[in-house]
Amino acid sequence: MKNKKTLYLLVPLVVGLWGLIGYRIWSTVQPSEEAVEPIALAPISRAAVDTAAVYVPTLNYADPFLKGIRFQARSTPSASTTPKPTPTIPAAPEPTPEPPKVWPVRYQGYVLEGGKPSVAMLAIDTTFASLGLGQSLQGYTLKALRLDSVQLEHQSETRWFRRQ
Repeated sequence: MKNKKTLYLLVPLVVGLWGLIGYRIWSTVQPSEEAVEPIALAPISRAAVDTAAVYVPTLNYADPFLKGIRFQARSTPSASTTPKPTPTIPAAPEPTPEPPKVWPVRYQGYVLEGGKPSVAMLAIDTTFASLGLGQSLQGYTLKALRLDSVQLEHQSETRWFRRQ
């Protein structure tokens, strides 16, 4: 506590500065209470309402987006020559196509033999099986075997399955 003179000067300065910051925060958070004066409305008589001017816009100006395009005015047919619309019978809805059958097959992996896959590990329904090329299980025949996918045939339909 050698420099008591500077301490006596700086402490009130710091307290005052933090007081000013606190007051500004407090004043922005507090809602302002402004006096609102009621507006006096003059009653309008019924005669003034009936004779009030109604603004009708004129729409005969040129459209700025259709410059250079010309339209011919359509003649509106009179009410006596207008044919009456005939009721239309709605057509029968088209039958929805059957969704494609989902095959319960998952390609799980393979067994390498000589650097090439020779056996595919498949999950068919709840059965886990390993099939070689040309082998069948539950009507599913392994037609092609690759590292990332297999080709299976079932009831003369062929599909590819990616490894999961």
